[in-house]
Amino acid sequence: MDNEVRKVHGTAGTPALECLDGRVPVYALRWGFSENTGDQGSSAFGVSYYETMFPHEPTAGEMAAAISGWLAGVTEPDPVKVDGHPVWYEPEDRNSLESYLQDTEGTVRLHALDGVTIAVDAAVALSVIREMNRYAVGIETWLRGKEEELLSKATAEEMNGVDLTSGKPGAVTLSTETIAGELEEERANDPGILASKLATLTVNRVSLSAAEALELRPLFPKWGEKGAEFGSERPAGFRFQYGESLYEVVVASALQEDWVPTEVPNLYKVVQVEHEGTIDDPIPWERKMELVNGKYYTDQGVLYECIRDSGMPLDFDLKDLVSGGFVQVVEQ
Repeated sequence: MDNEVRKVHGTAGTPALECLDGRVPVYALRWGFSENTGDQGSSAFGVSYYETMFPHEPTAGEMAAAISGWLAGVTEPDPVKVDGHPVWYEPEDRNSLESYLQDTEGTVRLHALDGVTIAVDAAVALSVIREMNRYAVGIETWLRGKEEELLSKATAEEMNGVDLTSGKPGAVTLSTETIAGELEEERANDPGILASKLATLTVNRVSLSAAEALELRPLFPKWGEKGAEFGSERPAGFRFQYGESLYEVVVASALQEDWVPTEVPNLYKVVQVEHEGTIDDPIPWERKMELVNGKYYTDQGVLYECIRDSGMPLDFDLKDLVSGGFVQVVEQ
């Protein structure tokens, strides 16, 4: 016998545990009794219950395991309703989505079970997945609670007194508009975000060394974005992010989209920690820097000595400037 569970229409007074044949021990465990309504003699008359068989008299633990195992098997979380559409992802997919959405910005798409695609901000989608996870955990916790309650009973009759439906978490209904509003309110009142906004607004008004500025690089405005918009006039010394580097305005001018920082070294320069340019403190080379005679530089792990002023920024790796007589490799 494999403890297969079947639903049975029986008569009132059927016992919760019954030995069906004393010669060859077969025990029937029954639970979930409910009264049927219908005419006498019809299948709807009497009671209905779930039943499984044991080839021996089951222990209390075996009976509790059979009932709780059945309950877990028939309990499926309801899909989360997102703007009225049913959405559900399995645990592995939820974990992958949560990791992905934590590092994602912009619009993403949630696929509903009714075929609808819901386009939402990544932060809203992350909240949906987290609500889904909380609901799934709630279902699992509820099932464990019912299992523990069943295990605390000693007889099949006592186990039939356990309400197998009460306390189950209800289906979750979400509105993306409401979530977006709540997230915006959280951001507006978050001390860390407020402090970051203040720092962003003032970072170019504070005198910072190159080393200090590089440590605070994420606070500086990005090229072409708020604080460093195209067409805005910016004074010499104004700093901004471009790519992975921090740049500084050399000559006061208006930022223009076609004047890319890497292409106009007469207007912008890369902010870097000041090095003495000695053999013990060489200058890390970056393209479009100017070479100074007598200074030492490092590029791609190689130490070079400048033997001739370039007089202008050079867009080359130092290894390509050896033949031009600008640098020479220093043997170490």
